[in-house]
Amino acid sequence: MRILYSHLFTILLILVFTQYAFASLISNYPGQPIAYELVINFTHASESQEWRVHIELVGYNANFTCSSSLKPNPLYMQTRSISPRLIATSLYYVLDSVCPKVIDVLKSAKNGLLELVMTAPKDYVVRSALDWRGYGAPGGPYLLPVTLFKRYYMYDGIVVAYTRVYETIDNPSLNLSIVLPRGFNTAQLDAVVETVTAVRNGLSRWLGPSPRSPVVIVIASPEESDYMPPGTAHSTGAMLYIKPDIDVDLAGLIHAVAHESAHGWFNFGLLYGDFGFQEGLAEFLALNALRVYAPRLFGIAERYVLFSLKSDDRYATWLKVHAAIWYSVIYACNESLYTDLLRGLFRQALAENGKYVTLFDLINSLVAHAPQYCRQRLRSLLGPTLLSAAEGSSSWPFVNTTVIEDALRLLNSPVSSNFTVNGTCRGQPLEEPPARISHTRTGVNEMPREKVTLNSTSTEKSVTHAPQSPTRTQNVERGGPAGSFSLEPSSSLYGQIPYLALLAFIAVFSIFAFRARINRE
Repeated sequence: MRILYSHLFTILLILVFTQYAFASLISNYPGQPIAYELVINFTHASESQEWRVHIELVGYNANFTCSSSLKPNPLYMQTRSISPRLIATSLYYVLDSVCPKVIDVLKSAKNGLLELVMTAPKDYVVRSALDWRGYGAPGGPYLLPVTLFKRYYMYDGIVVAYTRVYETIDNPSLNLSIVLPRGFNTAQLDAVVETVTAVRNGLSRWLGPSPRSPVVIVIASPEESDYMPPGTAHSTGAMLYIKPDIDVDLAGLIHAVAHESAHGWFNFGLLYGDFGFQEGLAEFLALNALRVYAPRLFGIAERYVLFSLKSDDRYATWLKVHAAIWYSVIYACNESLYTDLLRGLFRQALAENGKYVTLFDLINSLVAHAPQYCRQRLRSLLGPTLLSAAEGSSSWPFVNTTVIEDALRLLNSPVSSNFTVNGTCRGQPLEEPPARISHTRTGVNEMPREKVTLNSTSTEKSVTHAPQSPTRTQNVERGGPAGSFSLEPSSSLYGQIPYLALLAFIAVFSIFAFRARINRE
């Protein structure tokens, strides 16, 4: 009888261990209830560029439907790109135009999951900022915590594209979807994709992953949308919209895509601020990411930057200011204080549901956080910093660094010999990092096109990404590979190995201890 009890106890422990292991493969948490189901149905478009949209919300204290028209609003950049063949706008604008009370209900929601379904007419495809984050297959349906939806993705982009005019490429190896006109130039497409991935990789490394890193690229045809002139680009964060000129300038295209990619980190709800901080920082950090991670593309984009500098473009002006500040910090303290401070501000923004920062805030924080041995040196260099930006230069970092070096020599502060302007500090590469919503760019002269290989698959052909509905008990708190963004530990098997091993050890130890006790008795 004792042997029977021993075997029963062993079987019970094995069952408990198996159940825990299986649950660990699915999620870190027990399944959460679905609090809301939101359905957005784009029914049809008219020649007047208006769409008919039907929205239904079912959930706690909510059970209603709305139907209304959706049309472009010329007053805002992100609401202009709506036409019968292409919608590329923010989800917030859709909800606010058709059913504003959905916004009120979801903003007041405290917990639970949201299931989001978006449908479109035949021959149309849907993509959104929620793609490639572990919330569902590209195009949905999506399942995610309502708190993340109302904080990040309600303000980000959605795309509805007519498949007879636009091709959709889903690339699971890059965690990226591209919507583009059929027959679009391959070399230009490859340059766009390489630019986005270079900036995304750089900013993820420097500032940390973002819940709104770029995952959808929309390239509109030149004749699309009456309110968006050719040579225009804007970003909602995770969605980039580009409308190139008929004669595409590759330098201007790469530059605009790099800048807008940076807005996946600096945006409303993330880290944002005044023009000098937000747009200037996006300009500087995007170009630095190209310089470090895609030097060939940086060499092409640099031609456009030099054109902007000669034209006294305001983006180029603030680019020089940030470059001068960055250079002064490195030169005074020989440390990557600039990047470290931005990383801390970005983490603070994620923790505080957004953070507004001015350029003066950044400068004061740099001085306050500088090590004691170099704080006075840095403070003394801030005046020459602006002079170096004003004089400028025709090469990276586009400021007259001699002004800063001369000022430092006047302070009788020797410069460490292991620093070079090209980016070496204490044997480590100086890689600087991004900013918020949109701006307009026009091209300059035609630049030579170069071939880059893009490994991707068309959705109308054999797509390597198999659409799957999200499991309702999956770890919906974590973002997918696109930004590697996570509010909680990973729920993968590898992340659970230490816990499973510990439980297995306890189980085996308990079995042997129980049997040893029986044998003694």
